[in-house]
This record gives sequence, structure tokens and C-alpha cells, in this order.
Amino acid sequence: MQHSTTAQIPSIPRALQAMLAAMENGIDHVEQTNYPPHNIYRTGDDDFFIEMSLSGFAPDEINISVERNTLEVSGTKPAQDETDQEDQRIFLHRGLAQRDFKRSYRVGEYIVVRGAEIKNGILTIHLQREVPDEAKPRKIEIRSAE
Repeated sequence: MQHSTTAQIPSIPRALQAMLAAMENGIDHVEQTNYPPHNIYRTGDDDFFIEMSLSGFAPDEINISVERNTLEVSGTKPAQDETDQEDQRIFLHRGLAQRDFKRSYRVGEYIVVRGAEIKNGILTIHLQREVPDEAKPRKIEIRSAE
């Protein structure tokens, strides 16, 4: 189990501590934006999850890709005006954000995307650290030279 070095520094602001912890854990934001809202958490030493609030987005409007060490999540909504022609609604106020977005995350070495699902407007992406045996620490036996 890894020990966090950021938890030992109380003078660092909480947001910076979270960002440093994410870098230690293998996931970091590439750009800072508040939309869409998201969580990053882990459930063990090697399992990480990104949750994104994507209310109103259908699975075919969301794209998830990985290139080199960057995970990119984007969403594209069809253009709409203030009158929805399908159900003849006229919006007086549109407070539910359904705008296009693009979020990028830097993922650490040996992090792979295991899958993604959307349920009740929450997109969950499962990432897992898979360290190959040759990269894992190993104990070297010391022989006695007699």
C-alpha cells in the first residue's frame, strides 16, 4: 500500500492537496474547468473511478478516448434554439446545462481504462493500474560466499 505524502502537509490548501493526491495515484486533470461536475476516487490500490454528471446526454453523444497518457471525455449535443420543435416547448428559462464539453485527464503509467457506463445521468469510467511483473519491486536474495 502506498502512503500519501500530501496528507502530511497541513498548510497546503485542500484543492491543491486533492490535485497532488491525484497525481500520486495516477490520474491528474490536464485543464481546470468546472463543467461538467465530476468526482475522482479510488476503491483500492489499483482501481480508480471518474464520475461525471451528464444529465441529458445520451451514450451516443459522449465520446471517451485514450491517446498516449491522456484520457479525453467529450460530449456533443445537437443544436437547439429556445423553441423545441419536437414537443413544441418554449423555454422561459434553461437552467440545466446541456452544452458541449471536453475534459482531459493525464493518466499515469500502467493505467488502463476498464470500461464505462452511464446510469441516472452519471457517467462512471473505471480505470485500473496494471503493473507488469517485470516492473514490480522484487526481493533479491543474498547468498553467503563461503
